[in-house]
Amino acid sequence: MNAREEVLSTLEALDESEIEQVAHFVSFLKFRRRVQPFATNLDDRQLAALYAEAAEEDRALAEAGLADYEAALLKEDSAWDKVRLIRLLGSISVPALAEVESRMLFTLGIT
Repeated sequence: MNAREEVLSTLEALDESEIEQVAHFVSFLKFRRRVQPFATNLDDRQLAALYAEAAEEDRALAEAGLADYEAALLKEDSAWDKVRLIRLLGSISVPALAEVESRMLFTLGIT
């Protein structure tokens, strides 16, 4: 009995869940067969060049994203500051607000 016949006879004796595991393993073997030729065709110098190129692209994307991220954070902080101020002002009486306004105007020299 050759290896193929032995595998086929063993498969006949497996239950459905074991067959599914074998199918996953066969899928892995097919994937590895497709990927292996690519990985073995590159020498260390080519791999280093690809790595450097990808690293530079990653760095550029990260730096571009950081500016947008910082702007979004500042906008969010500003919005939360407004919410906090509105909540704070909502808890202060009208006469107290008038007094604060009056003092601010006096301090700024606008009376």
